[in-house]
Amino acid sequence: MAQGMKISADLQDSRAAPLVERVDRQTTAMTRMLEDLLDASRIAFGKVSLQIEAFDLRPLLIDALQEQAPHARNAGLQLITQIASCVVDGDRVAYDGPSAIKSALQSVPDVILCDLGLPGGMDGFALARACRAEESLRGVRLVAASGYSSAEDYAKSKTAGFDLLVVKPLTEKSLSALIR
Repeated sequence: MAQGMKISADLQDSRAAPLVERVDRQTTAMTRMLEDLLDASRIAFGKVSLQIEAFDLRPLLIDALQEQAPHARNAGLQLITQIASCVVDGDRVAYDGPSAIKSALQSVPDVILCDLGLPGGMDGFALARACRAEESLRGVRLVAASGYSSAEDYAKSKTAGFDLLVVKPLTEKSLSALIR
């Protein structure tokens, strides 16, 4: 797999550091998107097959709660948890907006994770609006994934109907936010 390029700059100019970080983050995100597209192509042409299996979220939940425990203690709170079985059976992937809506209407999911830059003429914002227009999908948690993270990006995603915006590249920490 391709590795993200690291960019260096003369950091004596205080304006350069955030710009270099942004370019580096975007390069890494674009590299991962290209890898995802190549993987999708391999799946579509039968060069790779997917084996769908249930995934136990308990270890992820326990880690997330342990990470938050010090913050709770610092706030004078005691974090008490009881985690029952929590398994995700993620068996649906759609590569464009119309097929995502069709799939969601056939079997209503708990969460829809949607890249804002969908192919096929329907972007993630349009998908969110379409989901919120469907009565059976109004209670679904909609999560936008984007390489952009300005206040305007968060506001646009909220206005379109998303519950949350996570910034790419997605990490274990950003994905764990989906279940909180």
